[in-house]
Amino acid sequence: MLAGLPDLIDDEAGVFDIVARRDAATDAGDLLALSARLDRQVWQQCGDVIRLMRTNASAQSDVRAAFDESMRRHRFGIEWTVGKLRDMGQLRPGLSVERASFAYGMRCDE
Repeated sequence: MLAGLPDLIDDEAGVFDIVARRDAATDAGDLLALSARLDRQVWQQCGDVIRLMRTNASAQSDVRAAFDESMRRHRFGIEWTVGKLRDMGQLRPGLSVERASFAYGMRCDE
């Protein structure tokens, strides 16, 4: 049952609709706005569930697995967004996708 929590979070937060719009964005400002909306929606709709998973992950392996999957999806979205910004020529010269993704991830984690 807990393995389905990441899917439930995605459904409740409307992730798929926002991701489709984000993926189609051709303007860096739109891309960032949609990415921020995605983060905000997830935390507004499911922040309590995410906090509970994070708190209990060390005590229960099934909770840990669900939390790890949620964080894997989150990191993938960040890396995808930063990679697209790079492809749009919007990263500072010399700034790697890895470093920019780390900085972006720090901004959107509660």
